[in-house]
Amino acid sequence: MRKATLKHFIAANAAVFAMVAAPAAIDHFYADFGWMPVANAADDGGGGGKSADRSGGHNKPDGAGGSSKRPDAGAAPPAKGKTEPWDPDSKPRWMNDGAAGGSTTSSKGGRPVYAKDALVYNGTTAELGRMNVARAPEAVFERQLVEALAALNTDSSLYTLSLADALAAITAETAVRIDSPLANLALLKDLLADGKIVVNDSVTLSSSVDLQALLVGSASDKTIPITDATVFAVYTILGAVPKLPDGTVDAATISAIAAAAEDVREAVLFAHDN
Repeated sequence: MRKATLKHFIAANAAVFAMVAAPAAIDHFYADFGWMPVANAADDGGGGGKSADRSGGHNKPDGAGGSSKRPDAGAAPPAKGKTEPWDPDSKPRWMNDGAAGGSTTSSKGGRPVYAKDALVYNGTTAELGRMNVARAPEAVFERQLVEALAALNTDSSLYTLSLADALAAITAETAVRIDSPLANLALLKDLLADGKIVVNDSVTLSSSVDLQALLVGSASDKTIPITDATVFAVYTILGAVPKLPDGTVDAATISAIAAAAEDVREAVLFAHDN
């Protein structure tokens, strides 16, 4: 009997000790791992043993689990260290209304200098067609210029002719002509920068209405007429609108280039159709 009584006494004391020590141990366990007892969940704004930003089981709505959550409007997004106010429902930062690269963008970024009404000439807005590539970044023009110069180094005879002779050669398809709009505009941009195109040590093309017209006419769509507004728009995008000494637009030069370029376009179209 004494042995049984002693065993019972020891067991009873062990049970009491376990009841006293267990809450403290559990609290310490929660504190170490950052978990929270179910009974305390309501105090922290959670429900069912989970915090407001977490989900803990199955059958939960999509996006409810884990520690990630969509930023609230006005909070900085977790990317690239940006800290300015951000609307999570807005379009991504890389989507903007400005042109890509080049010297045609405004100094403050965003929309280019030729946006909105800048390309309107005498009340007319031109249809540029494939010459819209004039808005390409500077790096693209540089690569195209290298390729165009390589082509001219092989055969630049067409570009040394008078306009009349060039039109005859284009119509009869007896001369090599660069057709790519980007390549032609890259050459035009290089020409307008300093008045010449240095092909190699022995060939340098000097600026003239005929040469500019050949480049513009070759860059244009075959079926879209070239007008004064076309030339004004393209030269505006390239940042080289012809100007008079007083700073006003040189309308006579623009008209001359447009008329000659239109002749080139028609010759190219004729050769293409025949």
